[in-house]
Amino acid sequence: SYGIGSGVQSHPIDTRAVFTMYAITNPASREKLMQAINEEVQKLIDEGVMEDELSMAKEGFLQTQIKARADDSGLVSVLANN
Repeated sequence: SYGIGSGVQSHPIDTRAVFTMYAITNPASREKLMQAINEEVQKLIDEGVMEDELSMAKEGFLQTQIKARADDSGLVSVLANN
């Protein structure tokens, strides 16, 4: 794979959330990639998110928010959007 990522988008009021995954790969590796993605999604469904992974994600999110509020252009963007 040349690149892979995922993300979650949610709203503070709406109960709906969006989970996205993407991967960039050589077309010849497509079947292997699809198998790996399906295995990871099934693992997420069966086992959920591990507590340590959730803690690290929360900490990363918090640090991103702190950094954004320390940056004038990021703070202006937040104020303008709200």
